[in-house]
Amino acid sequence: MHQQPFDLTLYIVTDGKDCLKERVGLALQGGATCVQYREKIKLYEQMLEEAAVLHLLCKQYQVPLFINDHVQLAMELGAEGIHLGQSDIGNHNLRSLAEHMIVGISAETVEQAVHAEQAGAHYLGVGACFPTGSKEDASYIELSVIKQIRQAVSIPIVLIGGINEVTLPKLQNYSFDGIAMISAILAAEEPKHVTQLFKQQIRDMKQVHQI
Repeated sequence: MHQQPFDLTLYIVTDGKDCLKERVGLALQGGATCVQYREKIKLYEQMLEEAAVLHLLCKQYQVPLFINDHVQLAMELGAEGIHLGQSDIGNHNLRSLAEHMIVGISAETVEQAVHAEQAGAHYLGVGACFPTGSKEDASYIELSVIKQIRQAVSIPIVLIGGINEVTLPKLQNYSFDGIAMISAILAAEEPKHVTQLFKQQIRDMKQVHQI
């Protein structure tokens, strides 16, 4: 299994829009702890070129880069991690992937979470917690599921989906290892500044559950 430590506290997911390097760079300056490159429509060579730029950027800050869905891209790039959906579990040998990189799996239910852990996942992406414009087909979980999943698995969980300055405080009663954000940071006027603010807020929320 992958043994390198990784910090999921503030997990940035890319939005496929222009000036990605500049905006992700500002988020990294602000303290983002990991980055996921998510792209659904570009050609493979375009994705490889864009992800390679982000990978170099992440290395400067000693932050892991995750690739969403594209295992071949992650392997070719030598990315630190891969994030897959539930439907991908049967298509890949997660334990084999986990020898080379950090493996994350999306989960909406306790059953999915337990299955992902048993299959070899290192962490879970749990959500969508709130309505989000980044994934039109996303279904939303009851927040009580967060507690159920936390009790059912031993691997870290990252909450994702529509999390911003308004919705983040609604998660204060739940235990988690990280928060994933997209537009709340990458579409902000000052990505570095809002990253700093969110990171401190998330750390404070995590601390409450560690006492």
